Amino acid sequence: MPTGNPHRNTDLYRLHRSSTFPRRQRPPCPVNIHQTTNLSHFTQRALPFLRQRPAEHHLLLALLESLAHDEESQSPILITVENDGAVVAAALQTTTRPLLLSRTTKPAYVEAIAHHIKSRWPSRAVPLRRSLSKFGGPKAEAALFAQALRRWTRLRYEPTLAMRIHQLCEAPKRLSCEGDSSREGDSSRSYPAPEGKLRPAETGDRDRIVDWCRAFEQETFGQVRTDPGLWTDRSLLQGQLYLWEHVDGPVCLVAGSGSPLDGGRIGPVYTPPQHRRRGYATAATLALSQHLLDSGCTACYLFTELNNSTSNHIYQSIGYNLVCDWDEYELRHSFLEAARN
Repeated sequence: MPTGNPHRNTDLYRLHRSSTFPRRQRPPCPVNIHQTTNLSHFTQRALPFLRQRPAEHHLLLALLESLAHDEESQSPILITVENDGAVVAAALQTTTRPLLLSRTTKPAYVEAIAHHIKSRWPSRAVPLRRSLSKFGGPKAEAALFAQALRRWTRLRYEPTLAMRIHQLCEAPKRLSCEGDSSREGDSSRSYPAPEGKLRPAETGDRDRIVDWCRAFEQETFGQVRTDPGLWTDRSLLQGQLYLWEHVDGPVCLVAGSGSPLDGGRIGPVYTPPQHRRRGYATAATLALSQHLLDSGCTACYLFTELNNSTSNHIYQSIGYNLVCDWDEYELRHSFLEAARN
């Protein structure tokens, strides 16, 4: 794991805050850029790099897993930046997912990706302003990418979603959502669970989950960005959906998956408004996190909204630690409307 402050990339933040960002119309540094649609080739190159920082890259790793299961676009855009034969940055995009940027160590590597995209897109059938309407990445990298695209394409992107990545590492004491703090030495890692228990979702839960998925996206993003039915069917098939079952029925949805190599991923977590403030989401997240750790994952990762102080506090209280901030950017509405006309 990286040392120092894990959620601050000093060089990139310094450049982001500077008004003297270099203005060059040629490739910004002597690196090699590889773009492919071949998942095997990209994975061979990029996977060791992405696994060096599994927390920051867990969304990219999840997308690679989806591609490997043939769940995403058949023609993804897969980019690596290499310096002296080593991968130093990566970016992924599919037809259903925005471009995702990796963490990197030098601003020049972010600039190189932006320059490459700008120089390659005119040859594509779909204009850049339509095919790259949004992107996301670690806070500093995303900001620099937006600056570079604006300088070279005159397209202006604005931050629309501020998130935080949290990590739960395997603990020396077993996490428990049973509320049993009577055992000696275990009280500091126990959580007083509300009534009910976590159970795997079943096909009979499908309609409820579809409705909750739609409500979650509308509440979080201001719009429904995926096909809730398709997402639910795939997630049920892979056994990734769980419900906190109260005596009166399901009251909370939590999704999760993982592997020993890439860790566990939690999310989304959704509780309908009428069931909130009773600890269901916390208990469900804790129970699923423990299940993933028990299954061999060395850590679990999840996103929270930056401005949601409640969820940030709750997840930290059960052992999750802040890793970094993650921002999403979208093309300004006026530019997007012009692109559609």
